[in-house]
Amino acid sequence: MKSYRTILAIAAAAILSASLQSHAVPAFNRQTGQNCVACHAGGQYPDLTAYGRLFKLTGYTIGERALPLAMMAVASENKTKSTGSQDPNFDSRAGFPKDGLPIFQTASVFLAGKVTNNVGAFVQVTYNNYDSQSPIDAHW
Repeated sequence: MKSYRTILAIAAAAILSASLQSHAVPAFNRQTGQNCVACHAGGQYPDLTAYGRLFKLTGYTIGERALPLAMMAVASENKTKSTGSQDPNFDSRAGFPKDGLPIFQTASVFLAGKVTNNVGAFVQVTYNNYDSQSPIDAHW
């Protein structure tokens, strides 16, 4: 049984780490028809090329209007020996799930692109399941 899980984990890691052609935020990619390297130096965020600076300075209005919505989510599964702590300063409100359960960590929704010929937008809303920086435990 452990051998089956190990093979499955290796296969999943290989599939998830396979290099695929990467594009800009999908909404910007659909709008401009360009991929990451057109706007980002070396295809890496946050350094912009001359075209990327122009795109940003013109309010994300270059190209045709397209579906302005894109999404991203991160989930994982934990394997820990203990989910508690003997430390008296440990915050028990952290709310970590029990061993072996899937964890939904974060998700983002992007609204990006050309609204009119002179107006464009880039809005990102992110939900973080384990963000407890606020006294009211806000996650957004």
